[in-house]
Amino acid sequence: MSLWSALPVELKRLILELVARDDVNEARTLRLVSRDINVLVLPIIFQNVFVENIPDLLSVTRTISPPPTPLHRLKNKKTEPPRLLTTYNTTSLALLLSESLPSIENALARVGAVFSRIQYLAITSRNLSSNAFWLRQNRVRPTHIMLLHHGSPRPFNWRDKIFSQTTHLFTSSLDSHGPSTLSDLSNLTHLAVSTHSDLLDDKIRCIAHKLEWLLDPDTLPNLQAVVLGIEHFPQPPPEYACGHLIIDNTARERYIYLLTRWRTHLQVCLGHSKFFILPDPLYPRDEWQSWINSDSPDIWQQAMSYRERYPNSMVFEPRATEVVHHSDYWLSMIEIDLLPPEDDPPLTPDKPDPRNRLFSKVDWEIDLVQREGYRESERLDPGEAGEFVHSLGF
Repeated sequence: MSLWSALPVELKRLILELVARDDVNEARTLRLVSRDINVLVLPIIFQNVFVENIPDLLSVTRTISPPPTPLHRLKNKKTEPPRLLTTYNTTSLALLLSESLPSIENALARVGAVFSRIQYLAITSRNLSSNAFWLRQNRVRPTHIMLLHHGSPRPFNWRDKIFSQTTHLFTSSLDSHGPSTLSDLSNLTHLAVSTHSDLLDDKIRCIAHKLEWLLDPDTLPNLQAVVLGIEHFPQPPPEYACGHLIIDNTARERYIYLLTRWRTHLQVCLGHSKFFILPDPLYPRDEWQSWINSDSPDIWQQAMSYRERYPNSMVFEPRATEVVHHSDYWLSMIEIDLLPPEDDPPLTPDKPDPRNRLFSKVDWEIDLVQREGYRESERLDPGEAGEFVHSLGF
């Protein structure tokens, strides 16, 4: 008699669960062993769900709720899911599909009950509006939400029930649909936004005015922290390289100019104790991983740690340059083309196949300002044109 067969059932289940939790790929292999083990490890596999393209969608929906086999169709029978949808312990959902089709929404609606208890949600405005029915039907009420876009921020209906229990919000838009405003989020305690440093004055001013309104105690009484992440945060140009003094007045003047612009427009915000600046925040996908895995500090914890070193009164002050002991600075000033010359591009480039967008993963974009070079022709829904004008987009 083998040792495994002599073990009690409870211990066998515990061992299999530990193996599955240690490596999701092992869990996917284990579920092929038997029907009982499949039922056991499915909640572990789908604890954190990513749906970024059609293969992701099919993998999730067909595993949780398998389609009928030819034999079932012949006997006019329905296939039963391996386990009840409400017994899953799914904690997070990242829904970032680049297309909105009735078949996609219906497929997600069939397994919507799996996501009824999620705590973390990453989604775009487009996906939120197209999947609103089954999200509301299954009472999806996450506490942590990350709102992204596909190149151009879109406003949200902050009165949607999905935001009713949200305490932590990392958003790509501060704008609203209709009469709703961010002040409708009565449970919100932590808010984060992100943009890049090289913005025009009017856009910086617009962001600053919105943040000032949010920092008003009457707007969000429970708000504890507001973080502004600034990508490509101004860095002092090197003054020494390879032991030689470098005098680059132009770079130094630009560095001071960028800092002065941000400091001037954010002067009111910097006076609030609950306002934080975070230079060069994590890429949104990496930030999401820190949320769902809890293995690294989130954007609010990073901002608080940064302010311990650089208080708001110092964050936009010019700093001394660190000595650079290598030749990277000189190399950065020299352009060397070591690549072989490429053939001339065709006069009429091939048009991208729109179907490829269904099967490729999208970038996680969360900038408050529309992506540079974004064109109206890139809209995911041509019908969106003219629906509204985003104050920071165009």
